[in-house]
Amino acid sequence: MKILRHTYKNILSHLVCFGFFFSVNSQSITNPVLYGSPSAPASTQVINLQDGYKIVPEDNLYRIVNPKGKAITSEAFTSVGWADHSYTLVNGYIGYKNNDLWGLLHLKSKKTAFPIYTSIVPHGENAIIASKRAQNTVRRTYGLITPSEKPIISFKYNLLEPAGEQLIAAKYVDNQNKYGLINKKDDVIIPFIYSKMIWLSGNQLAVVNHQNKAALFSNAGVQLTPFEFDSIVNLDDKWHLIDKKGKKGVLSWEGKVAISPKYKKISKNSKGSLKGLPFPSWDLLDAENKLAKNLAYDTIVSVNRSLLKAVIGPYEYLIDLKENPVTEFIKRKFGTFYNGRSTFEEGGKYGAIGNYNELIIPAIYDSIVQYTDFFVTRKQVSQNHQWSAFDADGNKINKISYDQIGPLSDGYFSVKKNGVWGFINEYGHEVIKARFDSVHSFDHGLAKVFHKSKYGVIDKFGRYVVPLNFEEIEILNQNIFVVKSYFNFAIYARDRGEIYQSYYPLYIENGFIVEKTNSGKLGLFNPEGQRILTTTYDYLKTGFAGKLHIYGKDGKIGLLNRQGGILLGLEDGLEEVGLESEGFIGVRINKKYGFIDFNAKLRVANRYDSIAAFSESMAPIYLLGKWGYINNFERLKIQPKYHSAGSFKNETAIVGRGNQFGIIDKSGQELVKIGYDKITRNQFDNYLTFSGKKIGLVKKDGYEVLYPKYESINDLGNGNIIIGNHGKFGLVNEQGISTIPMMYDKLVFDREIGLFFGLKKPEWENINIGG
Repeated sequence: MKILRHTYKNILSHLVCFGFFFSVNSQSITNPVLYGSPSAPASTQVINLQDGYKIVPEDNLYRIVNPKGKAITSEAFTSVGWADHSYTLVNGYIGYKNNDLWGLLHLKSKKTAFPIYTSIVPHGENAIIASKRAQNTVRRTYGLITPSEKPIISFKYNLLEPAGEQLIAAKYVDNQNKYGLINKKDDVIIPFIYSKMIWLSGNQLAVVNHQNKAALFSNAGVQLTPFEFDSIVNLDDKWHLIDKKGKKGVLSWEGKVAISPKYKKISKNSKGSLKGLPFPSWDLLDAENKLAKNLAYDTIVSVNRSLLKAVIGPYEYLIDLKENPVTEFIKRKFGTFYNGRSTFEEGGKYGAIGNYNELIIPAIYDSIVQYTDFFVTRKQVSQNHQWSAFDADGNKINKISYDQIGPLSDGYFSVKKNGVWGFINEYGHEVIKARFDSVHSFDHGLAKVFHKSKYGVIDKFGRYVVPLNFEEIEILNQNIFVVKSYFNFAIYARDRGEIYQSYYPLYIENGFIVEKTNSGKLGLFNPEGQRILTTTYDYLKTGFAGKLHIYGKDGKIGLLNRQGGILLGLEDGLEEVGLESEGFIGVRINKKYGFIDFNAKLRVANRYDSIAAFSESMAPIYLLGKWGYINNFERLKIQPKYHSAGSFKNETAIVGRGNQFGIIDKSGQELVKIGYDKITRNQFDNYLTFSGKKIGLVKKDGYEVLYPKYESINDLGNGNIIIGNHGKFGLVNEQGISTIPMMYDKLVFDREIGLFFGLKKPEWENINIGG
């Protein structure tokens, strides 16, 4: 029985510890794994029983042999033992299993009872907890029998579990599953009014009421504590572990709180004494290291300038900067706050809340999506989903429920009702009757719709702009569309219908229409549907720099303006076109590089071996194996003497010689001497310098704030820099002066409230509670 109790106690302790307090309604009875799992010997090894008997595996079945090694029955079994994987004999009896049902076998008399039980587990020296399927249902009923199957307690309970010498029982009361405690005579010790009971150890139980709060009871039915804990788990023969709002404490067996709930974790050390792990400590600091507040939570995140989201385990709630609670402390998960509102999850359901605990939408929905000024919810009703849209204040927009609601776009929601789609406006009025098989969202007053295997385009009044007559449609603009019907493609004009037909595919690219033959030849149409290029070219890049087209044929390329006029023909020697910057387009003509403008006029002669884009009127040029810089008048400003040259920004640029790098200004002066392994520009246009694995920082004007001696640098762009070494973090200002010591395990800047959050990870500490 020690093995049974120990196993069962551990199983239930884990259930309580992880918050598995649950109530069971008349439609669903939850049975513990202890009774519900098919069981068999855990291995193919021989298992020794009492008095010399053994369980012997044989071809995935099991036999029982006597001390002489002979099988006591001619029949082999699916499993032998008990449903809790134990093998203790009860008055010479042991359980066996065949065809998913359990029966009883007396070893010495070799008598077997017909298997009729779904589970059997020993309870004490002369009793067995058994379960059977109720007639005409999958529900189980539990009772207590002798090894010879005489009833001790009739099969009338929804659940029986051992609790020392007593029994935890469950039965229906007012159509709800309620728990109580009984003895083997079926006398009620604790009445059937609770939602759950868990045997802890010895003579104590955790009892859970219908508010999901736990109290400590003795198995004599004496209540030892109020119902104030979220869980109670046994630690040893003196103490229980209690959980209250995510914090752990210690409770004596007498029901007295020895350690108030304040720890993140409590366990035993190697000597058997108790130890506790505090919650992480967060210092809220300004840039001058002035402490605004110290908080102890798993995590904290700002919601707005005056509120924080505090997290302890599964609990999330809002507090102000003085730690005053704004929302109630319950198991709730918040989404991201946007415009003072957030979605939240509570008990598996979803709703929406405001900054200051204003309930916008109650948590009764199966899903919720937040848009800029709207929410869309989904709720299961019978076998269907009901979708609703709400405004930012929680007012329901749609007058009737829909099967589905799409996002708001161009002032309209797409909605599905009775299998077809239509549109409502942001006030919930039906503007386009549901009649389509599917719809796309409106964009610039047009929406693509699909019905009876055909596509069309409608306006915001539901009028067809393109008739419902095509296999596919692409919208180019308000007037021009690309359509496909059967094997033909066409350009369709809103006011003229089909203005061009083709057997070849037509597709939209960068605001133009491209035609492509089966052999890969390309042609081009402008946004008005007029042809620019015949379909005879091998290469085409549309909308280059927003103003030009590059076209090619037979290995040669040319340049067109947006309207299709030829700027550089195929015989003009153009070989390559690079990126555009500051009105200059990099080109290679006759094997040399230069720059042209949007009219294809040569602004920088094609005389260089390579070039890079202009930036701040300076462009890197490559000549005779080295990089230098010219200005936009093609004057050589910095002689070619570098192996690499970056773009100028804020009057400075990164240059390299060999494998070393530095920073220069526009006169070529080295503001940071060439000598670093790597230099990169960050999002604030300051520079990170690298020497080996160490990092430093240089301001955008070339002032070196930090030499490379840190493992991490986080430039905040506001004159403050978070630095880190060896897992510790601190703060320096833009002069490199330390303002927050490098003592935190994590340091982050919260831009919403303008404070730094410094984390100090907790360490285990010994708990001395006497006794």
